Amino acid sequence: MFNRIVLTLVSAFVVTTAHGQNSSIYDYMNSESFSRFCRDSIFSRNSSGVPSAYLIARPNFSWNDLELFSSIRDFSQRNFKIEKTALVAPYSSKTIYRVQDKVYDIELTGDRLWILLENRVDVISLDGHLLNSIELPSSSFDHKYDRAFDMVSMGGYIIVANGLRGLAYIDQETEYLQFERDLGLSQPNGHKSLAVSITKSADQLYIAVSGLTVSSNSDKAFNGIIRTSLEKNSVVEKFSISRRSSGVISIITKMRVDDQTLVLNNWGSIQSVDLGRLRPSKEFNIGWTPTLFEESGLSYHGEALGEFLVYKGEFLSCAKISQVKTTKRTAKRAGRLRLSAF
Repeated sequence: MFNRIVLTLVSAFVVTTAHGQNSSIYDYMNSESFSRFCRDSIFSRNSSGVPSAYLIARPNFSWNDLELFSSIRDFSQRNFKIEKTALVAPYSSKTIYRVQDKVYDIELTGDRLWILLENRVDVISLDGHLLNSIELPSSSFDHKYDRAFDMVSMGGYIIVANGLRGLAYIDQETEYLQFERDLGLSQPNGHKSLAVSITKSADQLYIAVSGLTVSSNSDKAFNGIIRTSLEKNSVVEKFSISRRSSGVISIITKMRVDDQTLVLNNWGSIQSVDLGRLRPSKEFNIGWTPTLFEESGLSYHGEALGEFLVYKGEFLSCAKISQVKTTKRTAKRAGRLRLSAF
């Protein structure tokens, strides 16, 4: 768990949590090149410094041993760009692809990059040529938040967390949608929930589920974690999160598994839970990691933005840094924050 905070002022957000293997990724995420990338995560629409005038980007990452690919909103061009960075020369990044629609995730497999949009997946070559566009099925429940959210590569499939419809499986070889999996997110009590994030560990899939519908009575939409395996008809285990002590899963959630710990960036808040504690029969609590720090006698809060990477004992992402305990409206900035697990 997380106990001690060490601050370094550059433009990345780092929380120690995990064990990594790729030193090139580790070196890049601790470099000035990553700092420069993170500075583009916050954009002011005017020079007044008013917090409400800020726009936030939530980047995504995918990588191999040689290259890192990233997606981020380009505020100046009013679109989303995909960049490629050679890990041996991280000071030089190249924009290889642009798209008007919002990018929710990217996934690198072999010589292709998969780009998740609201209702389709674009497939591009590693030099940015569009190879295919795969339409995703949508539900008949018309709601602005019911869309595709996240994806993961596993067992020869690109598996998409596709909102109310559950999971969509795309065959990586044929680039066709093969089948869907109904996770029971339309519930007997009339409530509906969304599959909003997906990650893998060994032969298991973990899906974060956010409640979509609300009511004034005691019935609630499912809010928690689903565990299942790759196969279409495999058992689905549901684990409800205690709303009272742990809050809810937001639609802006990203997850990764570090050994036996499930780590979440839940709308900027870092949460974690030991997978061995999950029991289908009871609600579970999920821990919160404080991201407050002091600088020059002032208190600041770090809000993780978008995808995070777990390598070399550290959680890394871009972040928004805001001053707290002040009556003044202060400017937001991208900053680096390190939480040491000692």
